[in-house]
Formats: sequence, C-alpha cells, structure tokens
Amino acid sequence: SSGSTLIGCSATSNEGTGSSSYGIYAGSGSTVVECAATSNSNTNSPSSSSQGVGFYVSRSTVKDCTASFNQGDGIQVHSDCLVVGGDFSGNGFDAGEGAGIHLTGSFGDNRIESNTVTDNDRGIDVDSPGNLIIRNSASGNSTDYAIIGTQTIGPIITATGTITNTNPWANFSF
Repeated sequence: SSGSTLIGCSATSNEGTGSSSYGIYAGSGSTVVECAATSNSNTNSPSSSSQGVGFYVSRSTVKDCTASFNQGDGIQVHSDCLVVGGDFSGNGFDAGEGAGIHLTGSFGDNRIESNTVTDNDRGIDVDSPGNLIIRNSASGNSTDYAIIGTQTIGPIITATGTITNTNPWANFSF
C-alpha cells in the first residue's frame, strides 16, 4: 500500500500466473530498506520482464536491498524513486527475461546510485527519459547498460586493470 515502510523483509519463491507478478510491490511514498526478493517466478506464457519481478516501486525509496534469480526484473522502477546501494544479480533467470534494474515509467525522475548489477540479461535498463544514473557497477550481464532517451548519467567506464578515470560520478562496466 502507499506510504508503507518495509525493513528487513523477504519475498522468496513466489509464483504468479498473471500478466505481471511481483515479490514485493511498494505503493507511492514507501520506504524499502534491507529487503530481499529471490527466485520469484510466473507460469504465464510468453514470459516478460514484468513476470516474476523481485521489487516494483513508484515514488519510493529503496535502500540496500537485494534481488536475485527472479524470472523477470530484479527491480522495476516506475518514477520519482531513489534506488541506492542495492545488489541485483542473476535476474531473467530460468528462461525468463529481466534486468537487474529496469526504469519503466514514462516520467523518469529517478536517482539510481551506487548499485551493483551482475549476471542479469541486462544490468541497468532505462526506457524513460530524465533520470540520474551515477556510481553504479555492472559485470557479467548480457548488456551492462541499455539506456535510451535523455539522461543525466556519469560516464560509463569499461575497466580492466587500473582505473585511471577520476570522475566521482562514473559508472563502471567490468
């Protein structure tokens, strides 16, 4: 529901049957801290990134959360959100289709900062304009950063060996 606070919660192995399904769905104005969403799935065919999603948020704050091995996206972010310090790995699991972090809203205005996205179909997938994307790291994804539209984004540094870029807002792909 809107205005909820979730701290230390987990949603594991939930199985949906509809056109969309989520482990944790937080309404507008919610705060989600140190929660985990793991191995959520959906039996509806064909599979989409909105089926078996770990987290869904809109106009909310998500801090230090983990989403892994969900059939769809690790976290689906609509608009006006802060997502910081998360670990999103292995999403799009088991013949699914998903990103670690997926920005889907038509309005954007999200801040995506200091997250780790690894081994997903897509690391950070941005479908809407007007977001701030800084200080993230991505590795082992089929595509580390799939970003369209006008964004405010730190440079994406492809790093092997010593990092020589000193930009404090940089995103990394390694």
